[in-house]
Amino acid sequence: MKRVVHAITHIMKSIDQKTILEVACGSAEFSIYASRYAKRIYCIDIDSKRLPSMWKTITNLHFDIINAENMPFEANTFDTVIIYNAVGHIEYSLENILEECQRVLRHDGNIYIISSYKMDKLVIEEHLIPMLKKKTINFCSEIVPPFYYVKLGSAL
Repeated sequence: MKRVVHAITHIMKSIDQKTILEVACGSAEFSIYASRYAKRIYCIDIDSKRLPSMWKTITNLHFDIINAENMPFEANTFDTVIIYNAVGHIEYSLENILEECQRVLRHDGNIYIISSYKMDKLVIEEHLIPMLKKKTINFCSEIVPPFYYVKLGSAL
């Protein structure tokens, strides 16, 4: 079973029949698999170089080249926001991106930062979690190998 399937299974309640935003989607691996369950998924990244062409065949999957620090979406648009194996790539703009994610997230939704444990462990533990504590943002985190999950939102 692919690793991404483990991540999707772990947060299925926040994916099944939901409208999802994946930030810094890269190859959109998460969204391609999650599209089997989600109502609609929007993937954004600063370029499309890693995106496989087959995403165009998935009717509930949409991709746009968008800077996550300034998203054109209306407030309260998405049930769930996902940052999958990308936190290390957005480390230096993470605070601004999370503010934008909170803006476009519905009030009863959640933001999930999911990362292969070894890949982004330092960024999560030395940058993300201290920032969330300093800003008094409600979150929980857990390690379920091979992933490190950080969940932000009202439904903790």
